[in-house]
Amino acid sequence: MRFEDKVEILRKKKHQGRETEAFLADVKSLTDGEAFEYLMGEVLFCNAVINLSLRPMIPRPETEFWVKRAIEEIKNSKTQYVLRCLDLFSGSGNVGIAVLKNLPESTMDMIELDPKLAEQINISIIRNNIRKTRTRVLTG
Repeated sequence: MRFEDKVEILRKKKHQGRETEAFLADVKSLTDGEAFEYLMGEVLFCNAVINLSLRPMIPRPETEFWVKRAIEEIKNSKTQYVLRCLDLFSGSGNVGIAVLKNLPESTMDMIELDPKLAEQINISIIRNNIRKTRTRVLTG
């Protein structure tokens, strides 16, 4: 995405079309090399909104490609079963949350070493309206 497009998205979506001091600070940060996704505070990943407010690794497009493929294969499977999944070293929780968002009968255990990232995952679970009974976020 072009720099100008990122600036326009920041203006419209994050700053409600206004060129405030905060907007100008974001443009400066973008110019200085700050990741656009961190400035936006979230990223769309397989139809799930992944919150980035605590600065986990930004989900990669390559990962999204493979997660989409796996979800499509599961949806197109003739076998009827409920998935119980594990997302180990979850990071931002993007893989587990995408599965939960796209496969409503699934459950997911997500394990992350960093307690801050476990908190990040819980923020995204709430943001995506995923019932807490479908997931456990563990630190370990």
